[in-house]
Amino acid sequence: MAIISIIRATLRARSRGLELKVAVKNGILRTFLTYLRLKQLQFLLPSGYAVFQRWVASKDVQAKERINNYIETLQDGEAKLFWVGLREESSKVILFLHGGGYVLPLSKGHIEWADYFRNAGKLAGQSVCVALLDYSLCPENTYPKQMRQAALALDHIIGLGYSPSQIVIGGDSAGAHLSLSLLSHIMFQYPVDTFPALRLAEPLGGCFLISPLLSLDLTTASYRENEYADLLSIPVIRDWGQDLLRGSQFFDERQNERAWGMPLCGNRDWWDGLGKVVRRVYLTGGGEELFRDHIIEFGQILKGLEGLDVQVHIDWKEAHDRTYMDFEDCVVPSKFTIRLGNWVVDCFAVKSLRSE
Repeated sequence: MAIISIIRATLRARSRGLELKVAVKNGILRTFLTYLRLKQLQFLLPSGYAVFQRWVASKDVQAKERINNYIETLQDGEAKLFWVGLREESSKVILFLHGGGYVLPLSKGHIEWADYFRNAGKLAGQSVCVALLDYSLCPENTYPKQMRQAALALDHIIGLGYSPSQIVIGGDSAGAHLSLSLLSHIMFQYPVDTFPALRLAEPLGGCFLISPLLSLDLTTASYRENEYADLLSIPVIRDWGQDLLRGSQFFDERQNERAWGMPLCGNRDWWDGLGKVVRRVYLTGGGEELFRDHIIEFGQILKGLEGLDVQVHIDWKEAHDRTYMDFEDCVVPSKFTIRLGNWVVDCFAVKSLRSE
């Protein structure tokens, strides 16, 4: 199957003027993700905790003694925050929600991405740190557990004294989906007592959404056109989505047009108040990815909202989650990554409403 994927990727890359190396790697990854079971994938991959420990140790020879200074366990006793940068010396923070379909753990690529944000802020004269949420994974942990953990993380960060306008949230793929679930919870309190009520004194500084999962409708044109181009496959999205939502309240919520679980499942005015809880939104996707049409649709919704600064970018020759792949491959940041870094710096350049 991998050979067939490589042949298809090569032919498509040549016919459409795509980067051959990237297209071939996407084909290999698609085969890997499609034909290995969840338990096999999770067995092969180290935990987010182990990856973070190794990353810190590689950056600082004394880090092994100080590793606990970089890690906090949240109120639920399960989810953790991994800190990149010194939070005691930083006035600005990014809550980073990693991708991986709620199945794959935090990876080195995500941590390197977080460190890129920290360095981008430093170069702009900003003191920025990043809190990576190590949330619970499927199939043992289903919706809405991860949304609660994200809410606990944001509540904790605000409790540390950060002004909402100096907080940017965001993520890639499933992490971008989780970011939107968190924003939905801020706008419309999720009706479960264990969720913290997040009443912001001012809007968050920004939210970045990289190739977000927005719907489990697999019938759009992009699913047909990009079936053999993306690193994700239709079976992966279908099966991992079922694992996330199995036995949950999601299906009743969808029936009642509530969008906590899927951003495009809400009624027409669900997102109308988004500008009251976040100032800026950055949305991007690839023209070669399965999620393309949903991303375009959601971008149109965002652009129609009042009080919200929106950037939408469709990079037509890219597949799913290109920015993450830059860091996972340890390559020089692409123009897409630099564009996002500049956007985050601009978010933090805006003054807090409480100081005006």
